[in-house]
Amino acid sequence: MRQAVTAELAVMLQYLYAAWSIPTHTAAHQYVQRGTWTPEQARLLCGDGPHSLDGGLRGTLLGVAREEMTHFLVINNILMATGEPFHLPDIDFATAGRALPVPLDLCLEGFHRGSLQRFIALERPHHLTGHAPGPGGTDAPPFAYGSLSELYAAIRAAVQTLDGVFLVDRGRGGGEHHLFMRETLDLTHPDYQLEVDDVSSAVFALDFVTEHGEGNILAAPLPSDSHFDTFLRVSDALTAQYTTGPGGRRVPWEPAYPVVRNPTLLPGRPGAELVTHEEARAAIDVFDRAYALTAWLMVQHFGLSPDKSLRRSRLMNAALDLMTGVLRPLAEHIVTLPSGRPGRTAGPTFTMGGDPVAVARADVAAKRAAARCADLADSAGKIPRLAASVPGILRSFADQFRTMNPREASYTHLTLQTKRKAEG
Repeated sequence: MRQAVTAELAVMLQYLYAAWSIPTHTAAHQYVQRGTWTPEQARLLCGDGPHSLDGGLRGTLLGVAREEMTHFLVINNILMATGEPFHLPDIDFATAGRALPVPLDLCLEGFHRGSLQRFIALERPHHLTGHAPGPGGTDAPPFAYGSLSELYAAIRAAVQTLDGVFLVDRGRGGGEHHLFMRETLDLTHPDYQLEVDDVSSAVFALDFVTEHGEGNILAAPLPSDSHFDTFLRVSDALTAQYTTGPGGRRVPWEPAYPVVRNPTLLPGRPGAELVTHEEARAAIDVFDRAYALTAWLMVQHFGLSPDKSLRRSRLMNAALDLMTGVLRPLAEHIVTLPSGRPGRTAGPTFTMGGDPVAVARADVAAKRAAARCADLADSAGKIPRLAASVPGILRSFADQFRTMNPREASYTHLTLQTKRKAEG
């Protein structure tokens, strides 16, 4: 189960990396003005912008990543119902594929035709996956499971046959949460909140995750809009685009920034590309620390109040605000910076320096969160050309955590207050 959680997190992070490698709507407009892109290409990639219903292929990738976050949460709910703690591992993408019992090609790389084929393979239904003989021509596969779909089928079978696996009381299977659902689920299961407290709810949760990935698992009144189908459509749309190369020949269009594959700040790491440009390294360091803070806030929520509403949790809402208000603009800035390797730009590494651990005392946790936000705000304020809203949001959260009563019964949602302070 912990390996399934790790897989879902890794898949989500690589989708985010690919999406952030695509120029923003503002940058796409500039490319059109320069004549680098056609208006049709800009609309294909970025739609009408991030605040519209049509975010283009970039918005599609971000939407899939959001659903992968839901998968990560719901699989964690199954894990916690068995008595295990919330699991949010520090992932090394240079070795991630070898650490899981499934042959997944996991890595951080930009958006292009090759990465899309990887995404399609990740979400491919198991019955469409070919079987290759193992070493020596035998039929024994080198991995325990042939696909994520097969891994989930094995977990589904196990939870139905193992007695006493779920230890949580009925009605205490995780705080209610209704973010990132899709229309097909809302129509048939409008009250579903990701809770897991028995065998039937665990089986439904697993089917819910598999439905998102490969489709045609849960009965629904609308056609499947699975990740597999989505990536097939995205691949068709990108494949139709070409530019003119030498001699008038058609060259595949590569619209993303040329980000490095599996970026790292640490030298001597096989399978990763070292970023040496000082400005990029400073920005990546701030991103990684902000990502570690975001992850720790989530772990802290589940460590202290696993039954509390996620929508009304200060810690979870702070984590979500950091994702959209700090991590995203930082990443969108980093991918425009030189990496130090000719012709390649940098990228965020999603490195935490170890798995986050919940702090047992709520008052100490609040002080720690305030100190980390303040430190990050100072560092972010020194990054040239970074949006001023980033350090502003971090300072606002530092103030809120500094004055927060850790024992207050109500977990107030402070998103609007935070953003108003940052913008004011």
